[in-house]
Amino acid sequence: MRMFKDTENRTWQVAVNVGSIKRVRDVLGINLLEMIESKEMQALITDPMQVVDILYVMCGEQIESRSLSAEQFYAGLVGDVLGDAADALLEDLVDFFPRGRRELLRKAAGKCRTLVDRVLAAATARLDSGQIETELESLLRQEYGPTSGTTPASSESIPAP
Repeated sequence: MRMFKDTENRTWQVAVNVGSIKRVRDVLGINLLEMIESKEMQALITDPMQVVDILYVMCGEQIESRSLSAEQFYAGLVGDVLGDAADALLEDLVDFFPRGRRELLRKAAGKCRTLVDRVLAAATARLDSGQIETELESLLRQEYGPTSGTTPASSESIPAP
């Protein structure tokens, strides 16, 4: 069982077991056992809406015992907290499996995280390099002709027809 804290500093327990896996399948139509062993594993790392839906089902009894609405639960999952919650879910899901498969899935999850980190690093480098601005300027020149690098004239300076 893993735990995470939301933005309101409430502690939540994520317990992946046969019962919680079945509840997620029955309520959301998501088979976590198939998901973790397919290309969809990346969604557990990169799709915050799916993670939040799964956590809502898994934490249902805790939400109810605290008399929280779905909106109150969702509001507490943002930013780094959401990443921590996704990690808790993924790690507990991996630990659900027996030793041999668990080690294989742990490696696969690590590879997914590494790939996501590499994509983010590449995107950051591209944004920092000025390459995107150059590409956009090229597209603008192709579409509208040469630009002087200044902003378009205001509507006041354009003569009326």
